[in-house]
Amino acid sequence: MGICGTTKKFNYSKPKLNINNPETFYSNGEVGPFINPRTIDIEQKMNSYKDVAYIDILIRNFKNYSGLNCLGFREETVELNEKKEKVSKFANQFTFFSYDQVCRMSVDVSRNIKKLGLTRLQNFPGEGDFEFLGIFARNSCEWLITEIACQLNSITLVTLYNTLGEDAFAHICELTKFSTLAITKDCVKNLLEYHKKFKFPHLKNLILLDYTMKFDEDIKESLKVTNLNLFSFIDIVKKSDESISLIKSNPDTVLTLCFTSGTTGLPKGAKITQRNFGCQVDNVVDIGVNFNSQDRHLSYLPLAHIMEHLMDLAVLAFGGAVGFYSGDTKLLKDDLVALKSSFLLAVPRVLKIFRDKIFDSFDQKNGCQRAIIKGALESKKTNLEENESLSSPIYDGVVFSKVREIFNANWRFILTGSAPLPLELANEMKIIFGCPIIEGYGMTELTGVATVTQYSDVKNGHVGGPVTNSMIKIVDVPEMGYKNGNGELCVKGPIQFTGYFMDKENTSKIIDKDGWLHTGDVCTLLEKEKSFKIIDRVKEIFKLQQGEYIAPTKLEEVYSKSKYVSQMCIYGNSLYTFIIGIVVPNKSKVLEFLLQKGKVEKTEDLSVVKNFLKDKDLVDELISDFEKLAKVAKFNSLEKVKNLIISDIEFTIDNGLLTSTMKMVRKKIEVHFNSELSKIYTDAAK
Repeated sequence: MGICGTTKKFNYSKPKLNINNPETFYSNGEVGPFINPRTIDIEQKMNSYKDVAYIDILIRNFKNYSGLNCLGFREETVELNEKKEKVSKFANQFTFFSYDQVCRMSVDVSRNIKKLGLTRLQNFPGEGDFEFLGIFARNSCEWLITEIACQLNSITLVTLYNTLGEDAFAHICELTKFSTLAITKDCVKNLLEYHKKFKFPHLKNLILLDYTMKFDEDIKESLKVTNLNLFSFIDIVKKSDESISLIKSNPDTVLTLCFTSGTTGLPKGAKITQRNFGCQVDNVVDIGVNFNSQDRHLSYLPLAHIMEHLMDLAVLAFGGAVGFYSGDTKLLKDDLVALKSSFLLAVPRVLKIFRDKIFDSFDQKNGCQRAIIKGALESKKTNLEENESLSSPIYDGVVFSKVREIFNANWRFILTGSAPLPLELANEMKIIFGCPIIEGYGMTELTGVATVTQYSDVKNGHVGGPVTNSMIKIVDVPEMGYKNGNGELCVKGPIQFTGYFMDKENTSKIIDKDGWLHTGDVCTLLEKEKSFKIIDRVKEIFKLQQGEYIAPTKLEEVYSKSKYVSQMCIYGNSLYTFIIGIVVPNKSKVLEFLLQKGKVEKTEDLSVVKNFLKDKDLVDELISDFEKLAKVAKFNSLEKVKNLIISDIEFTIDNGLLTSTMKMVRKKIEVHFNSELSKIYTDAAK
């Protein structure tokens, strides 16, 4: 079966052709294509999805799991605090709609949308006929019911989110010309600002998603200034006229226009079809976790993006239940406790936040307790490395069970993607929660996932191999020095989107003439594991004045291992000879350093850290720590950080320095820190 043809535990990929010598499997600047070892005939597999539509899977489940929990929420009550301010309180348990109820509600919403004329069929030159409905909302039962209603009548859902920004929001509205927008109360403020500026001539109606969420009268009143027709979801979901006929989506129907978060420029609308989602359900089976009707998943990552969207639909495809968070990430732990989720979906940034909070709590223990915790961590780490075991009856019972109780976590696994997962972080989370971390790689244009690790692989450090119905090849990137098995990861298969809406130019840039999608991510083929590891990003590299390329992602992954770092961005400019590190510090660790140096009186107040961000001793300590990490990583002199900006301003979604999928927006970070960057370069030139 060739280079990757055996069926060992960690065999993730094999060549499409039967070639035993890896060196001969390289020609014309390419390595591959690779396929999943379980796939016998890849051409037959890729062609087997001709008649697959996600909505058909869901309709079957409405019947098969009619009485089981489907969509859930924590009931909200509003009270006045001592300052007479409205405060939301949430129930300690979830309330669920059954599959049968969700089916009936979705049908009624679909018919009532048609009866009220809230969508219209439009012809777009070069694209054909589309019927759009916009949704600008946080994750909720109403969100998914609205989408299912659209699927039942061949309507394409256009997803928008709060961090798009006004220009991107206006661009999407004008591009798709939808006449109706479904909205939750948390998005009203931005809508009012955008509408005041742009007017949105095509927008006529708003559906207020108020069935499980409170929509205060003052918010409704504020919307009257728009002169838009207001419809309550409470009314839209009422019993419909059964004589109204619906035209169910077919495999080629675009289920959603999913707009890329866009680290540069305006977002592009990826056309994701019913077939795309349907074939990804098939891929879920392959990772070995056996999704089933007992599963419960907490939906809190943005549904407007592909990662959460795919997971929610996948859970429903296997009869599981989706519970929606309460709208505030500060309540995420409470939501997890109330739901008793069977697994966790998280981006690496969220895992790091969890990890830091857990380790901060460890640091607060007394000396004897800290010693026990340290011993437990070291023992389980050794057991993981030597025996590939995640369990330790003694330490799990004495130490880590208490952490798991805080989250009510009896997770079977943690699933992550969207950004590289540092190996040290992965190991620490596996040790604490006693479950494997499944790491996937994908993008919006690939309907979420193209490679994925297995439940049985507890080692991490890579992103597995191809999903069962798609092929992967690696293409040289000579300008970055990547070749012979290191290069751009390219994908071909039914998971590919069908193009960017009304944007043939960018579509042709990402999909070549032979049908291969070029991801822009650089990977290396790990021969031993027969898997792929993402090591760089083609588009994020920059040159220094010397003409040498710098890959910031690679450097950030290493420097972020410093105990002093919470977030890290590497910046460089081709007019200068050195890089600059922009660091958001781990304040608790910095405070420990300041206390050790006697720079502050004994305190637990982390706010004092901001007074020492330019302290020479602190800067020198960080640079010294970075030097040690760079030495281990064997960085060259140009990759070593000698100049720092330490900032107490976190990179967040709200301030626009992170996308909704937790990726850094480098251009905005550059603009935000422009004065500090300029000063460093000016001082260096003196």
